[in-house]
Amino acid sequence: MATTFVDYTGDGNATKAFTFPSIQQSDIKVTVDNVVKTATTHYNITSYTTTGGGNVVFTSGNIPASPAKIRIARDTSVEVAKATYVAGSSVKAADLNANHEQLLFAAQEEQNVVNSTTTVSGFMSAADKAKLDGIETAATADQTAAEIRTLVENASDSNVFTDADHSKLNGIEAGATADQSNAEIRAAVEAASDSNVFTDADHTKLNSVETNATADQTNSEIKTAYEANADTNAFTDAEKTKLSGISGGAGATTFVSLTDTPTNFTGAANKTVKVNSSGNALEFVTVTTPAGNFAGLTDTPSSLTGQGGKTVKVNSAGNALEFVTVTTPTQDIVDDTTPQLGGNLDVQTNEITTSTTNGNVKVTPNGTGVVEIKGAGGADGTLQLNCSANSHGVKIKSPPHSAAQSYTLTLPSNIVNGQFLKTDANGNLSWSAAGSQNIAINTLSSSGGSGGGSATFNGSATRFTLSNPGTNAQAHLVSVNGVVQKPNSGTSPSEGFAIDGNDIIFASAPANGADFFILTLGNAISINTPADDTVTSAKIVDGTIVNADINASAAIAGSKLADDSVTEAKLDIHAAPSGTDKILGYTSNGMEWVESAAGATGGGTDKIFWENGQTVTTNYTITNNYNAMSAGPITINNGIAVTIGTGEHWTIV
Repeated sequence: MATTFVDYTGDGNATKAFTFPSIQQSDIKVTVDNVVKTATTHYNITSYTTTGGGNVVFTSGNIPASPAKIRIARDTSVEVAKATYVAGSSVKAADLNANHEQLLFAAQEEQNVVNSTTTVSGFMSAADKAKLDGIETAATADQTAAEIRTLVENASDSNVFTDADHSKLNGIEAGATADQSNAEIRAAVEAASDSNVFTDADHTKLNSVETNATADQTNSEIKTAYEANADTNAFTDAEKTKLSGISGGAGATTFVSLTDTPTNFTGAANKTVKVNSSGNALEFVTVTTPAGNFAGLTDTPSSLTGQGGKTVKVNSAGNALEFVTVTTPTQDIVDDTTPQLGGNLDVQTNEITTSTTNGNVKVTPNGTGVVEIKGAGGADGTLQLNCSANSHGVKIKSPPHSAAQSYTLTLPSNIVNGQFLKTDANGNLSWSAAGSQNIAINTLSSSGGSGGGSATFNGSATRFTLSNPGTNAQAHLVSVNGVVQKPNSGTSPSEGFAIDGNDIIFASAPANGADFFILTLGNAISINTPADDTVTSAKIVDGTIVNADINASAAIAGSKLADDSVTEAKLDIHAAPSGTDKILGYTSNGMEWVESAAGATGGGTDKIFWENGQTVTTNYTITNNYNAMSAGPITINNGIAVTIGTGEHWTIV
């Protein structure tokens, strides 16, 4: 059978676990002694999963104690189907499974109800149902044995003797007979007191009373008087209503069948019945040694020795009595308008609070007295101011004992925006403008913000956390490799740097290992961009200007290059032959040094020959205001044109 519930007995622990699956958290129900509890009021559910259960955590003041019966059960809602199908829509496996699971869970829960055999589980067995059917509506079992005896004795035709009947029966001798004559019986009866038989005198008195004669009592008075008499066998209206609700033979017939007692006597030999700690039932307890005196009780001191003149009170744990000395008349503190301590007030783990909403806790010393927060155990006196959740706090701490300092700090009489406190020689605090603040030197640490992740300049990180940050960028003097950086607002500076809280953000990542200093000043400062031609090469570290620092559209004027400053090694020239009298020419290898006027090959180095091609294969135009010369003959291919402008000549030799 599938598990749909788990039972516990109250033990003072707030947390109870359950492991059965459920569709939703609201399907989890909690009962204590068969009374349904309310979520978020009596308990909360934590660590919940649909497949693995969770924990029921009872709230403060609602934690069940022994012997309370706790049940955590699943009660799947079947008011609405988990999935609804519409004509023409898709039938999804998830929807089918959800509806199937809903019906399966509900069936499992119903099966557990049907198969339940114990009332401890919160379900009713078949035997319990038959028993309940035999009890009329409104029947109760809270009558004591004495009450039941009184009702039975007072009922007519109960065939049960009252105590008086039993005494009367005891007054009849064994073997008494009824063979007396009428005259003998009459004489005996009339002679007896309280025989309820008229004497002749009584009969004469009765004859003097008229037929239907009544006293001056009303029916209500007579009824009240009659019902007030003992052993009248007459029920009041309330008693008749109570009796009418009980069928014949209903009610407990033995002590153990009462609902507020143990179910049997097994293991209870020689034990005593007492009311349980919850005050809602009886239980068997063992009394080993009946207390013969006050000191013999188990929840009291074991001896009266040395306790003369003391008073008994319940201890702080609320589980025993103790002797205490009361020097003044016993009085609640709320009744004593001027209570005084005879010793130190030890609150232990408790707090001093106010019962009034938003009430203040006030400590008022007398005269020139002060409120002291003492040091103890090597710890200096400390005042802690907590956050609203009491999870964080700021401490104000006394100087250590070794400092041997005792002084007074006196706060100013008003508040001045944007200023800080400073002291004079006597400890008087006053507001001072930020300009008088000392300069602070910053060190860097790693930042978790965008662009951070390093405590040193590494060529890629742009964000760092300052040790002494100012309120804005203008309050900082920043130098990197001897160059003062420009302060900017915002968090994405296009140049220089900006301040974001405790972080400094550079427009570009400082070079790996770059020198720096960062000062935090009292007043905001303005740092201008260096004037043109004011940054010398000595201020720029070799290798710090990279290609990314030079704009693609920048043009370096030739005047900026010193004469003879560009060496041959800086030019892309290939295969320069040895010797002199060479010119730069563009060949298949690129730019290279070639012979100036010779093209023929031979054994000598004479500069005689200039070689040219014999066929013009592409269009050419003689440069304006220039002449050209070639060694002929020359062939111009079909479709090819050589353009010669006016005043220009092409000479073919």
